[in-house]
Amino acid sequence: MNKGGIGCVVVFVLLLTLGITLYTTCPTKADHRNALNEAVTAVINERLGEQRYDIMGKIANVLGKKMLSESSEVVVNQMLHVDDYALFSVGRIHFKGRDHIVSVGVLGHVFAPDKDDLQALLREHGI
Repeated sequence: MNKGGIGCVVVFVLLLTLGITLYTTCPTKADHRNALNEAVTAVINERLGEQRYDIMGKIANVLGKKMLSESSEVVVNQMLHVDDYALFSVGRIHFKGRDHIVSVGVLGHVFAPDKDDLQALLREHGI
């Protein structure tokens, strides 16, 4: 085999390996949901904060955080739609008549807004 043929084979094997790796590590809807729920829960915990409460206030704070976290999980689960493109996936939420990309998954990782991004978005919308 000549040098050009070997180069083509090497490139083909590398592309095949990359494609197989991307395909086998493509995040699922559950991965997108978990990433978004972690960020939302972090915002809830920060918003409610750890203020000085008496014992009843602490109990109410813990219960409130738990209820809000579980409610946000339900909302995210119902609103989130994940498009699986085999090599990567994109999470979208339909809001105010438009689809908004909220997460991108590739190589087993979901890139979603973090707590600071969500806080900025909430401030921008006056929430």
